[in-house]
Amino acid sequence: MTWILAWLAFAQADPLPEDTVMVIVAARNLQAGIQIKETDLYAVEIPPRFVPEGVFLSPDHVVGRFPRERVLANEYIRSERLANNGGDALADKVPQGRRAASIAISTPVATALKSGGTVDLYVREVDNSCALAVAASVLRVEIADDAAWLIVALTPEQLLVAASKPVTVAIRNETDTQSVSPVSACKLQETAEN
Repeated sequence: MTWILAWLAFAQADPLPEDTVMVIVAARNLQAGIQIKETDLYAVEIPPRFVPEGVFLSPDHVVGRFPRERVLANEYIRSERLANNGGDALADKVPQGRRAASIAISTPVATALKSGGTVDLYVREVDNSCALAVAASVLRVEIADDAAWLIVALTPEQLLVAASKPVTVAIRNETDTQSVSPVSACKLQETAEN
């Protein structure tokens, strides 16, 4: 009976405080290609067993770097989501599994776009149009005297379609989260094989 009382007393005692680790989190949505400032980040304490691989533990390793892709508010800042060498090179801004694609656009559209924004891309099929990419990351906008180019991050399948058909660019508000129905999405596999 004594051991039962001792066990009950132990079970009801306050548990020992668990160690925690500070990890860095996005304070707001971070756009691809836009340099991260200290005000874009905050730290949270979590038990070490819950710390994902590649998460930054100090803002010193994040401030001044560039996301390769959009990082949502309250997401951990992970190393694979940031450009390798400060983001100066275009290749450092391309998210994993995607390619930088250059698409010719009109100068008025180009002046309305900025790096880090998002666009929807549409291609014309035989009898209709379809969505090639929804909320594609704008990596860069190039404007010359009489021409302009949009550089976006596309999957290899999307790139094959974009290289073979005219592409229409639709500017997207960064707060717009509306999706495109699967019916209007391009059939990439079939197009890529043809």
